[in-house]
Amino acid sequence: MGCGSSKSADVYIEPIDVPDTEAGYPPPRPTRDRKEKVFREGDCETLDANAKKLNTVRFEYTKGLSITSTYSTLVDHVTQGARNDIEKVRSLFAWLGAQRIHDMTFANVKDAHNPEGYMKTIQQGNGSYTSFFALLCRAAGIPCVVVRGVGKSASYEVGQQDVSQLTSSWNAVYVDGQWRLVHVFWALVGVEGFNKGGWTKVEQGGKAVRQKEQANKGKQVYMFEEFWFLTNPDEFIYLCRAKNTDWQLLKSPWTMDKFVNVPHFTMNYFESGLKLVSQHAAILKCKKVCDVNFEHSESLKADLDYALFYDEQNSKDSLSKDLQLERFVVEVVDQKHKGLHVRFPARGIYKLKVTGVTHFKALIASFRLESDSVMENAQPYPINPPIGFGFGQKAEEMGLSKPSQVKGIMVVRQGERIKFHFQCKQKLDIQSMLVHKDQSASELDQYVTRDQSGDEVTITVNVPEHAQNPEYALQVNVRPEGSKGGFENVVNYLLTHGKDLAENQQPTFRGEPGPSDDDEIRMRLIAATESRDIDRLEKAIREFEKAGLPDLGDLTRARKTLIALHEQALKDAVQERDLDMLETAIQRANESCVVHHLQDGEALSEAEALRSLLRRLKLYLHKILELKPMTVSEIHSYKRPRPRVHTVMKATYLLLGEKEKQLNQWEYIQSLLRRQGRESIIRRIKEFDLVGLKVSSMHRAESHLQSCNKELVRQTSAGAGTFYIWSRNIINEGKKALQDDNQQT
Repeated sequence: MGCGSSKSADVYIEPIDVPDTEAGYPPPRPTRDRKEKVFREGDCETLDANAKKLNTVRFEYTKGLSITSTYSTLVDHVTQGARNDIEKVRSLFAWLGAQRIHDMTFANVKDAHNPEGYMKTIQQGNGSYTSFFALLCRAAGIPCVVVRGVGKSASYEVGQQDVSQLTSSWNAVYVDGQWRLVHVFWALVGVEGFNKGGWTKVEQGGKAVRQKEQANKGKQVYMFEEFWFLTNPDEFIYLCRAKNTDWQLLKSPWTMDKFVNVPHFTMNYFESGLKLVSQHAAILKCKKVCDVNFEHSESLKADLDYALFYDEQNSKDSLSKDLQLERFVVEVVDQKHKGLHVRFPARGIYKLKVTGVTHFKALIASFRLESDSVMENAQPYPINPPIGFGFGQKAEEMGLSKPSQVKGIMVVRQGERIKFHFQCKQKLDIQSMLVHKDQSASELDQYVTRDQSGDEVTITVNVPEHAQNPEYALQVNVRPEGSKGGFENVVNYLLTHGKDLAENQQPTFRGEPGPSDDDEIRMRLIAATESRDIDRLEKAIREFEKAGLPDLGDLTRARKTLIALHEQALKDAVQERDLDMLETAIQRANESCVVHHLQDGEALSEAEALRSLLRRLKLYLHKILELKPMTVSEIHSYKRPRPRVHTVMKATYLLLGEKEKQLNQWEYIQSLLRRQGRESIIRRIKEFDLVGLKVSSMHRAESHLQSCNKELVRQTSAGAGTFYIWSRNIINEGKKALQDDNQQT
């Protein structure tokens, strides 16, 4: 590499063409193993360090050449100490990550066919990191393909339907007997401060913000993002879609329609331990409120943060300058779930950016929220507590357990009495207070009582009557018994009027109005969930989502139940190996409102793979079924058949489970051909299942058929020709299944 302070852009270098692939590469197939099974970052610390050191050291040889003068020299040095292909690829990835190509100088470099020359073409805008990485891997003897498609880069806007201009390219490397994905450019080069502008940030972390975003091109920065090295294809697809669907490396490739309509997850989402369990879409159609919910393991300490934006230009309503949006978004929690509950102050288009706080804090997802209706005179929530609403991890940590109410949002009536029960796992001083947007806690103190007996605690709230805005928050705070320290907030409940929420599990009192339409929609959803009827549940979920009602846990339970029901139906169909049953189960799954969740799982892809196999077997069977009895009788009638006819029939019966020693005698094959009913050869082939095929019999049948020519067999006997084609197809299917099994193990 050159030195000095001036760039070498004044010395133009002729670019070269780097082919996307090379002849003889293995065909693309779905990746077998998860990244975490084949690679651990900690195992490569020494390799990474050694590879990166080569960035700053200039190696001289007798001919005065640096290590970047030839690919063979560079690769030999960079991969020194690598024990396998994965470690070689990692070393090359780490070395490239240490190069600040756009800051380098390449004085007197004129040949783009060597590493220095190609880096110069990148600097001049005529080369790419992706093609350079392909050249490096190929020089190391590792198959590497340039994959082209579209990517949700910095200029992508959540919900954007036309992504044709967001072209991107990345690599697939063949290591450990499988293709794996590497997006070397996104891993090593990023844009800091980019903003398309147009949105107005209105709320962040419970505080009002009125900040108009300005367009900013940002600046290029160097980085080293681990996520983009050997990325799992089912995660990669959320951000990049290959034009050639085979290179998605998925059992069920994604359509463009699916790609543009899934949530906009960032790479941090997949490492956060949080999993979206609410509607799996980029654009959420809402009515008055919206819920975005995530699930996590009980052992993971998790939290959410957010930023809410408004699209003034394309929304139905304008936000009043006097309206300060604070506390229009609150967090709802329990021990295994974290969610954001959004109340809309105006009809229009919003963007919600969700930050996950687990073992790190980072943006994990963005959603476009479209609300066509709002609550009249919408008001902010009473409080926006950092720990959210609901009985969550904080309460457990501080010594409370067995709550009578886990959900954080409750629909209440004025004058209603509500009791909250807890059990204390240790001795605690407990404080409870009612909070209102416009009233002081002292004014509301009379409406809250607390009874503590032993380890049992009961807090009773008498909801005030005649309030203009009857929406309150109950805060429960604790400290160790006898402590002089301050109380710590451990659990909160939102007691709401329900003007933007449907009542849930609240009785209808005599003389009061019956359930509203929203109430009935929610009750139908709950009843459909309990019925475990797929069609009924599908209808109820669609109705619920169309109405834009808040989740309150009911929609999440319904969707999880529906996913489980579809997965069980798919597994049952696979178990039965019944094509009609599979067709029905797969069609219902693909038409389901939870199809995106199903496509992320294994049940649907396994069912589709088996359906494809059974369809092919049915196609192979078609010609057999067309055989007339006279044709089989003709083969049976041969006293001394041509050797090729005997060989074909021997191979056919081997596949059907007969023993080879007996099949060497033509008389035995004749006896088999004479059998009728379920023992007839046509019936046995019709009922044949690849599961029962012995590997040894398949290999023996294949060895016999290698001596036969399809056309010669057909000329000798049309019937034998049909059995030859069937046997060949079954052997090919068996070998493919065996290869798949070997890859999985």
